[in-house]
Amino acid sequence: MSEPTYTVDDKQYQVHKFTDEGKIVFNYLVEIQQEINIFQKKIEILKAASITLNNKLNETLTDSMVTTLGDVVD
Repeated sequence: MSEPTYTVDDKQYQVHKFTDEGKIVFNYLVEIQQEINIFQKKIEILKAASITLNNKLNETLTDSMVTTLGDVVD
């Protein structure tokens, strides 16, 4: 396994040389990125589910269900 590095402005820094505080902050950043990746996957799954459910609902619609502005009751 390769040594973790942190890149900023095209420079790579060796994490094992960070201060104790720097190592903690770096680990938080790694955890945050992992959470972001998980949420992005969940969002993609939810988008796919939404598309599927919209398509399913659209299959049940009929012309008799169409409304006009006059049909809307406040």
